[in-house]
Amino acid sequence: MDKIKEVQTLAGEYFTNDEITTALELDPSVQIEKWFIDAVNTGALTTKSIVNKGVMKLAKQGSGPAQTLALKMERQTIINKIWNE
Repeated sequence: MDKIKEVQTLAGEYFTNDEITTALELDPSVQIEKWFIDAVNTGALTTKSIVNKGVMKLAKQGSGPAQTLALKMERQTIINKIWNE
């Protein structure tokens, strides 16, 4: 597996940047390089998408906890959009 894929995988498993560079025996200075930042973002967003899809599926099936979480996710998305404008 190439380094980019390995970084994406670990980022998608909620490892910190420091933990990723340690686990993969990378120089910590790579954390500011574009390829590393892009790989971390891709891995994290891929996992977030999978989790969100699962939550939405359960919410649509009537799961109360999933519906509550879906509403929290919606509110957070709205806050993020306002904050980034």
